Amino acid sequence: MPKFSFLSWNVRMYNGSKKRLEDADQLITELDPDVIGLLEFKAKKKARELMFDRFPEYDWSATDSTGNLEVLIGFRRGKFDQVIFSQKRTFNNTERTLRPGALISVKTQGRWYSLLYLHTDSGTMHTDYKNRWKVFSKIWKLEEALKKHSPTKQRSLIVLGDLNTMGKTNPGKLSGAEEIDALEKKANKNGMVLLTKDEPNTWSQWGKGPRQNRRKLKVSELGGTMHSDLDHVLASKNLDFVAHGADGSSAIHVKGWPQLSGKERVDFLWSLSDHSALFGEVW
Repeated sequence: MPKFSFLSWNVRMYNGSKKRLEDADQLITELDPDVIGLLEFKAKKKARELMFDRFPEYDWSATDSTGNLEVLIGFRRGKFDQVIFSQKRTFNNTERTLRPGALISVKTQGRWYSLLYLHTDSGTMHTDYKNRWKVFSKIWKLEEALKKHSPTKQRSLIVLGDLNTMGKTNPGKLSGAEEIDALEKKANKNGMVLLTKDEPNTWSQWGKGPRQNRRKLKVSELGGTMHSDLDHVLASKNLDFVAHGADGSSAIHVKGWPQLSGKERVDFLWSLSDHSALFGEVW
């Protein structure tokens, strides 16, 4: 039986319209995770509705950043022996213009597990790429520190979220796939693994035109939309996860727009999120 389950989902500038809140509620309820992590949560009033009215069986914590795009963390009441939440400002940039990390440590069956939710810098410019890799380098340090202070000296870190692995344009062009490959190699070198997912992409183009004047996609345009693998889960090598996917080869289930087609996909991308949720279970 799994020890606990977790979810990470970038809900894209979440402003909490009633329909959007209902759709988000439906997806989360279907997966029924023990730990919920929602990224880019913007609407504080709707956050309260989500916490108090829709998921009252969870206790909640949130980051407090200068950009007002918060990470909202919920954990199922009574599931864990103890829970500790920390806002990790060290994962923000020096100017505090990006986003802090959200660290939740849970104790179950006599062992502590730490889940670090991250939303790293987006973009393909050298500065964006550099900012991401500064964050990645801090992951390895945190994992070592948690092991050092663990009563059992066990590595039990899970890092998850929108890592924005989209490569860079210059200097030295690097594709998103190459950045993911570099991240995987660096993780392996530092005692962690990049968990496999049951879908190749987690992000999809959600509209046409510039951001300030974007319009909804047409169903006929879906065949030409851009997709990327931006959301990931890294974990300490000694952790085990329940298998997902048709062939049972994936540790992480990707839930959202990839399971939809036609008008349903267009509506999901436009009204809910351009990112899919990531769901996993620690064995």
